[in-house]
Parts: sequence; C-alpha cells; structure tokens
Amino acid sequence: MALEKWENEGGRVKYAVVPEQPSAPPPQPRKDADDLAEQLRLMSDSLAQDYANGSVGQRFNTYAHRSRVIRQMTAELRKLEAAVAEEPQSARSA
Repeated sequence: MALEKWENEGGRVKYAVVPEQPSAPPPQPRKDADDLAEQLRLMSDSLAQDYANGSVGQRFNTYAHRSRVIRQMTAELRKLEAAVAEEPQSARSA
C-alpha cells in the first residue's frame, strides 16, 4: 500500500504560477457615449414602432420592462456625457 504523501499527488510545487491578467483598455467616455446613444435610439425606435403596431403588452408587461431599460440607459448616457464634458481639452483632440 502506497503511503499518502504530497509527492504521490504529482510532486511538489516550487513556485506559484500566476497567469497574467490582460490590462483593460483605457476608458473612452466619448466612444462609449456614442455607442450607448445609438443603442438607446434603436431601443426607443423599436418600442415606438411596436407601440404603434399594437404589439406592446400582448405578452406579459413588455412596455414597463422596456421603458424601464430605456430610462436606465438614458441615465447612464447622461453620466457618460457629463464625463465627456469634464474631459480635458487635450484628451478630446486625441
């Protein structure tokens, strides 16, 4: 019967191997704001079109959910636009 030791489980680890974490790209509030504004426009247009076609609210309460998401996205967009407005002029021209 083999004696249970750490060596029997694949050997000893001499050092810990820590995988490198890729660095996150620097935040780009202007691009993020533009992307979010486009998404918000598409969602708003889609909700308005569905409302006009009478397909909102036929199943569960899609109007309440979609309008809440649009309000949340609008609030996030305002935060991003404020961050862009506070951005130094030198960073904007880059």
